[in-house]
Amino acid sequence: MIAGFIFGLFSISFMLFLGLFYTIIGIKRAVAYPPKMMLKRRAIALAGGGAVFMLLGIYFTSAS
Repeated sequence: MIAGFIFGLFSISFMLFLGLFYTIIGIKRAVAYPPKMMLKRRAIALAGGGAVFMLLGIYFTSAS
């Protein structure tokens, strides 16, 4: 049961980091829309969310 929960945390973290990399690629090739500032904010939010879920996964892995 807890293994599935930990797997879910790491899966969410992985998906957020994939979104981060996709957004970083979008920043490099952005022309007009969406604005680069909006993409940078999205990248920061995805990085923060991915880090939080990864840290939770690491915490629960070491706790069990």
